[in-house]
Amino acid sequence: MKVKNRSNLFERIEDDDNYFDMRLLAEQTFPLSWEKMLQITGFDSIATLRQAMTSREEFSNQKDRLREICIKEKIIQPYEDTFSPHQLEALIDILKQMGHSQIRCIPEFPDIDLPYEVELDLNKVIDQYHHRRCLQTVDEQLFIANAFDYVETFICGPRSRVHQFAQRLEGFYCEKETMSWWALK
Repeated sequence: MKVKNRSNLFERIEDDDNYFDMRLLAEQTFPLSWEKMLQITGFDSIATLRQAMTSREEFSNQKDRLREICIKEKIIQPYEDTFSPHQLEALIDILKQMGHSQIRCIPEFPDIDLPYEVELDLNKVIDQYHHRRCLQTVDEQLFIANAFDYVETFICGPRSRVHQFAQRLEGFYCEKETMSWWALK
């Protein structure tokens, strides 16, 4: 996400209250596509950009380079474990196109919190999603979640519904040849 001009959010982003304030982020940032991030950073591929965002030690030069560019350009890197408000907005639009009017927000820890159904309205989804990290269509045909400690999204359901949903997203569809090692288990 790129911080809008005239906003001082980037200077205050280290405060967790700002970093996870979905409404504040929705108001004071705009989304950047992966393609635009490649142009800004000069990385040669999505794989290299992803390594710079998520790797620990072996790609520290790339990670440092990405951090410097993000500071200079006032870009907030993607969250791990959660959707940004802009991603939620895109997901809501796709679900509406597919004929849904509500979404079930599912808690990451079901023994602590209960699922909650809301209309497909960004503010209503943000209110519930902040406490419940997974989404499920009310007809239980699609389950949408992020991988813990990764900037990856998983969409589960019947192949035809997943394909119908995923073809409208920016990114790539994971197939046998592109699956992560831990997803093969």
